[in-house]
Amino acid sequence: MVSIIVPVYNAQRFLRKCVESILAQTYRNIQLILVDDGSTDGSGALCDEFAAMDRRVTVIHQKNAGVSAARNAGLDAARGEYVGFVDADDLLEPQMTQCSVSAAREHGAELVLFDPYVCIGERTEVDSMPFFSESTVIHKGDITPNMLLFMAGTVWRVLYSRQLLECNGIRFDGTLPLSEDRLFNIAAMGCCEKMYYLRQPLYRYCINSGSAVGKYRPDMLDVVLNTHQHMSRCLRQYWSEGYLPVYERVNLVDGALLCVYNAFSPKCPLSSREKYEEVKKIVNQPQIQQAYEKLEKRTVRQRLVWRKRIRLLGLMARLWQARHKQKEM
Repeated sequence: MVSIIVPVYNAQRFLRKCVESILAQTYRNIQLILVDDGSTDGSGALCDEFAAMDRRVTVIHQKNAGVSAARNAGLDAARGEYVGFVDADDLLEPQMTQCSVSAAREHGAELVLFDPYVCIGERTEVDSMPFFSESTVIHKGDITPNMLLFMAGTVWRVLYSRQLLECNGIRFDGTLPLSEDRLFNIAAMGCCEKMYYLRQPLYRYCINSGSAVGKYRPDMLDVVLNTHQHMSRCLRQYWSEGYLPVYERVNLVDGALLCVYNAFSPKCPLSSREKYEEVKKIVNQPQIQQAYEKLEKRTVRQRLVWRKRIRLLGLMARLWQARHKQKEM
């Protein structure tokens, strides 16, 4: 059996197609776990409808606690030999389960990675791993820091041995709103000696309008710094000190830009003066400046943060938001 876990929060618009793509798998021995994370739009009732139609569907209703808590609830209810994750607005190719289970068994792999289609509006492209030109066995000792960074990015492109997760107590960190997938995979891949990469698109990752622009978190800087602290600890536990520099760049360098975009978000309630003060606080943060000092080459955006050009950062953020909004129209 393969347990497929779908966290559901106000996903009524997408959920039916998602569930239908899972139930239509050519590999029939699946347990579909829908975790209704306190939805208010009718998603919960839709989950119950699916359970009434197909006995392979299990539904969990819980108070809203976030995607990590929903996935953990799904893991607690999972009974399959393998476990996979699907986001409620995405789709599976019909042969995903069959191909990944066959690869796991044929190669004795505890973890199988595969490619997704990335769907943005009418445009669809395959996101293959740049390190491998064909399907291949991957041993932990062969994984460089840059490879791990790419491989660990998402959980929905991976099929896991449930025994691997259970024996090592691997769960999602519900205290972090960012990088929960990466932390989970750093631990899972750190406990796995043999993996398999299946160079075949088996998942449809759908980027929907409004998902990237307009959200605001008043505590974004604290979130970025706390995420980096958790990830550094996880890398030391499951990998080694040599993996830290790559993640410092991603967590702090890219994290600083994320904080800047957050501060200049259209949903940010701060005045213009307060926004600039917020960005000033970001670019003057010692950890962030130290990370930028270590960069051998800097993009235009990175140079603006490094040199603390706050007004230019504000202009850049607004231009990016306007361009992204136009693409989604």
